[in-house]
Amino acid sequence: MKQLSGPKARLRRKITACLLAGVILAACSACSKQPPVNSVPAQTGAKLPSIGVPDGDDLIPSSRASQSGESSTEAPEPSTQAASTAPSGSTETTAPPETAAPTEPSTEAPAPKTEIHALSAEELADICAKYSSKVNGFGTGFRHNWVDANNRPTSVNNLLATFAGTDAKLLGYCSDVNTKCVAFSFQCGTEYGHTGKVLDILKQYDVKATFYIIHSYGERNRDLVRRMLDEGHDVGSHTYSCPSSGIASWTLEAQMEDALKMQKYVQETFGHTMTKFNFNSGYWSEQAIIMMSRMGYQVDFCSCNYSDYDPAATFDAPQLIADLEACLHPGCIYCFHTTNVITPTILEPLIEYCLAQGYSIIQVP
Repeated sequence: MKQLSGPKARLRRKITACLLAGVILAACSACSKQPPVNSVPAQTGAKLPSIGVPDGDDLIPSSRASQSGESSTEAPEPSTQAASTAPSGSTETTAPPETAAPTEPSTEAPAPKTEIHALSAEELADICAKYSSKVNGFGTGFRHNWVDANNRPTSVNNLLATFAGTDAKLLGYCSDVNTKCVAFSFQCGTEYGHTGKVLDILKQYDVKATFYIIHSYGERNRDLVRRMLDEGHDVGSHTYSCPSSGIASWTLEAQMEDALKMQKYVQETFGHTMTKFNFNSGYWSEQAIIMMSRMGYQVDFCSCNYSDYDPAATFDAPQLIADLEACLHPGCIYCFHTTNVITPTILEPLIEYCLAQGYSIIQVP
């Protein structure tokens, strides 16, 4: 064979090299061909490639898809609701609803509810314009000839009638005339060593009473006031200053300041919010009752009392017990003071008498 030389020879060598390279590439491709899908061994943990998934930046991770509402690469769980609501022939898939993140419980303490509040100058002026400032005394005592057919004192009936139809929160009885209930209240101004015995008797009979205290009593007898509250009794306001002429003789502004001072003192000292108010010395006025009511207090009066507020007074115990028993009526609120030794003496027999007459002893509501 004649050997070519020159340009023709170089051309032939290039063609031959290209043919050999093509043969080699075809052989390598045949050797590297992937086996069928079914031939992938399960134990290798190999993952099958997704079909129809876009490449690159168009691929949305499943975590993002669930948040954005876009289709996830993972097969969604069947949803019968989505199938039933999708329009016929629609290829749109409904993303599963988002799950709201659980709300962490608040660690902040709720703001204390302020039940007693100050009145504005306009509100005080409105009271002055509509109601009388005349100071009145109040006391039912044992004047049994001044009672109605239910043995209720007419002085209490008249007081309640005076404020009918107003916004006065006034309490004269602890129940209606058809309910045999009786309540016990105590006014505490000065301690003479008898309140502990009173509390012992109330605890013995499981009677819950209402104690009306003044500021100086609370300061000097904190242990007794705490015991009252700890044993389930209610503590109400008998004013802060307890003037001998009665708080109702002061201006409305001064009365309001006094009441707010007492409320603040009891809240800060005993953690107790008072909702009941009892006028000291029994003196009241229309303006004072309306103002205390609008401040948030329930203004309490009693329907049977006597002069045990005098520590030096002497009593015939059997006669006093008989007088107190004669006062009993549906809704009766007995008013005692813990200043005289007679109070714990007559308390136990009076409780037993009320129970024997079929009365329930309740707390001033």
